[in-house]
Amino acid sequence: MSAALANELRQRSLELARLTDRVENIEKGIALLEAEIERVKKAKRPDRPPIKVPKRPRILKSIGVGLERE
Repeated sequence: MSAALANELRQRSLELARLTDRVENIEKGIALLEAEIERVKKAKRPDRPPIKVPKRPRILKSIGVGLERE
């Protein structure tokens, strides 16, 4: 019984590590997209008005995206 629990715990910790890596990669992608949005917003284009980009959805903040890490 103890070996089964240890094995299950090991599998869950590996799964958690994979999910954490995935979230970090998504955060990096979001940061890159935000940087590109800022660059495009500041780009000088006299033929059109500046681009207005909506704010980031609150749901992303609720899962920790964009918050400072400790």
